[in-house]
Amino acid sequence: TKAASKAAQNTGQPQYVDALHDETKKAHSAVADLLSAALGLNTAELNEITDQVGAEAARLQVGAAPAGAYSDYVEQLQSAAKTLNAAVSSVVSSAKINPKGLGVSSKMTAAAVPPFVDAANFTASATKDKKSQMAIISEAKAATNETAALLQIAKDVAATGDGNNPELAATAAAVNEAITRLLNAAAPGRREMLEAQALLS
Repeated sequence: TKAASKAAQNTGQPQYVDALHDETKKAHSAVADLLSAALGLNTAELNEITDQVGAEAARLQVGAAPAGAYSDYVEQLQSAAKTLNAAVSSVVSSAKINPKGLGVSSKMTAAAVPPFVDAANFTASATKDKKSQMAIISEAKAATNETAALLQIAKDVAATGDGNNPELAATAAAVNEAITRLLNAAAPGRREMLEAQALLS
């Protein structure tokens, strides 16, 4: 209420409006935690899982080129992406239909993210094409960050029972779109195709 009062008294000053938005988010999160606890969900565990997934994005980077064929790393990335997508779908389903199953689906997602990050790192490092490297890391970060956001939204949806929450569907779609862009950037044989084209030109 203090933040709302200050925002009302200082119309047009962004810092007070931003403070009000921050307080509103905190209040909404606190209510969601209470409702989640009432449903038997371990909110502390869900929050920890969300933080862990978000932190994984910081590990994404191009390193030394690994041994092996580029196509092999792309296949690993495709497999890891498929697993992550399935876990994300499970989170959405749990939030909408089976809130008590959200803990299990969230853990599945948390387990799917590190291999996904590792596969993206290896794939980006295995190609010498700088644009591909940047695109792979960028889209993998987007997918990881959106996954963390999805877990938070899913917790709120499970608590409120609002299965039609548009944010849930939009964020799940954002994860899927980032993964699609990632796989397009790391298409099998892309590096070899570029090299072949360079030789023919």
